[in-house]
Amino acid sequence: MSETWWRDFSHDPRVRSHAVLRATDRDRDHVLTELARAYADGRLDRAEFDRRQDAAQSARTLGDLRGLCADLRPGRNSLSALVPLAPLTRLIPRAAPPTQAEIAERAHRAWRDQRRGAVALTLTTSLVSWAVWLGAGADVLVWPVLVMLAGGGYVAQVQWRRASIEAEERRRLELKAQRRRRPRPLGG
Repeated sequence: MSETWWRDFSHDPRVRSHAVLRATDRDRDHVLTELARAYADGRLDRAEFDRRQDAAQSARTLGDLRGLCADLRPGRNSLSALVPLAPLTRLIPRAAPPTQAEIAERAHRAWRDQRRGAVALTLTTSLVSWAVWLGAGADVLVWPVLVMLAGGGYVAQVQWRRASIEAEERRRLELKAQRRRRPRPLGG
């Protein structure tokens, strides 16, 4: 990044004493514009772009913004270096928050995924235990049964906690949806 890029902040975020200062909308837009350039150039994939965009929009201090673009260095032949971009918040609107039905489906899917993981873990550890037991000579003490019982207990616990797992995931998703609904002023 060129020195002039850093000078466009209200205060240079690389300076330790400035890192604790509150970021302005102009500071956030400056970072969002650079992220849009990096995404347009292919230096960021969509997931990384979305993660950094969310972090920039929720940044409170200059220190929060400092690391979001530090590794992005536009190349000389970069098309985005020739075409100025408006701040990202004006280019790409945020996706609509999920409906209650979508939140309920995602919460159910989270429980299902957790249950599937518990079953997979139980099967894997049981098979490995049986293989070790057989490879060690299959003595009288059939200890792999204990491993299977412990795994079965974990699967039963996940099954039994279905309502609380889904409720926790619903709360998390609803909170995230509320944050997305809050309007964010554009510009500095």
